[in-house]
Amino acid sequence: MLKNTEAQFSNFLVDKNLPFKKHITTFLLVISIIYCIFYTNNLSAQEKNISLTETLRYLNTKLEGNYSFDVKNGELFLKCFKDGKVYREDKAYLNDIDPFSVTYVKDENSVVFKCLENSLNCIIRSFKQGTGSSKNSFKRSPITVEGMDEKSINGIQSAIIHMIRLVQNSKYVNSQPFEERSLQDQ
Repeated sequence: MLKNTEAQFSNFLVDKNLPFKKHITTFLLVISIIYCIFYTNNLSAQEKNISLTETLRYLNTKLEGNYSFDVKNGELFLKCFKDGKVYREDKAYLNDIDPFSVTYVKDENSVVFKCLENSLNCIIRSFKQGTGSSKNSFKRSPITVEGMDEKSINGIQSAIIHMIRLVQNSKYVNSQPFEERSLQDQ
């Protein structure tokens, strides 16, 4: 009796005219297509993630001639230019900067970032004056955005937030272009 059941099952699998077999084949095909779509979308999202290098390139392009951003080992080096010469340098460990503090201060026409509450005066600022320089500690760093439209200012804010978060959290991912981000969602 067992041999008879095995034979019937074998005949069932070979018989291509059975509707059940067609449904299984269709089901497996649909599952395969769905898997491919999700896998491809996941790869696309990973490829589009904006890296620290791309973020710095964006900031340096947008603020070219006025500011230069560089990050090494989690430390931000911000050079400020006037008449083509460096007049101020800010240095800060990005782990000490509050990403939620990045705001546009209309009265100053600047995008400002600040230290975390427990990291007061975490920004070391050097002023270049003639042949000498002076160093002081500050709790905030302003970046003048004079003459820029609202979209560009929002993009700069978003890029600074992105830069801070990339350093503070190695798993942080965001592939949305800076100027298209909502500041409330960051």
